Order: sequence, then C-alpha cells, then structure tokens
Amino acid sequence: MADHLETEVLDHATRISAQELARILNVDVTWIETLHAHGAINENLSYSVMTMTRLRKARRLELDLNLNTEALAVVLDLLDHIDHLQSQLAQHRA
Repeated sequence: MADHLETEVLDHATRISAQELARILNVDVTWIETLHAHGAINENLSYSVMTMTRLRKARRLELDLNLNTEALAVVLDLLDHIDHLQSQLAQHRA
C-alpha cells in the first residue's frame, strides 16, 4: 500500500501504519513515536492524512530550523493556535 500512497490522492479516511508513514517521510519510526510522546500528534499506531501533513511540516521545521522534538511540539501547537485565531478573525470580518 505504501508504494501507492505517494502517487494517489488520499482521502481523510485513509489510515496508514507508523512504518509506512516513516518510509514516506524518510524518518525512523522512533521519531514519530517521540513526537507522539511530546504531544505533537494525537494518533498512535495508525495515522490519518492530516497527521501525515502535520508530520511533514514537523520534518521541514526540524530540518530547516534544527529544532529538537520538544521544540517541534511547541512550534506546532503555536502554529495551530495562530491558524485558529486567523479563522476566528476571518469569521468576525465576514
């Protein structure tokens, strides 16, 4: 299944294993488990497309800014908070 994940469009119901996700992101499974332990992701054992997107963002932040896993969890939470605030602002402007 993992070979097809990179070429087909995934819907929000698609679930993939930690091993498949690690292969797609070119990381070790322990990296995913560590982010889970620090609260950066909520899912464990099988992962959604939304989590895959979140982990891709985490990987970019880690590589671009040289952040450790604890910092990644904090930055991801702050980015979520910013997105939420921007959504609220857009609703109030409408």
